[in-house]
Amino acid sequence: MGLLESVLVIISGLLCLAFVIRITVELWKIIYGIAPYIIGVIAILFFLISIGYTGSEQEMEVKDANHIESIKYQSGRSER
Repeated sequence: MGLLESVLVIISGLLCLAFVIRITVELWKIIYGIAPYIIGVIAILFFLISIGYTGSEQEMEVKDANHIESIKYQSGRSER
């Protein structure tokens, strides 16, 4: 009886292991199927965010340049 029980435990353990491996493989297939789309969406979001930041930086540069010009103009007026 001891040998039969140990064989049954080993077989059931192997069946459980096979089942877990099968589920893991299926999950990896799903993850690898979806991953390119997720990566694409993230890349597009970063691209849009970077465009937004460069646009706001350019606006700030224009505002800074206008501010500097107004300071130069005011200082030129006060000297005259």
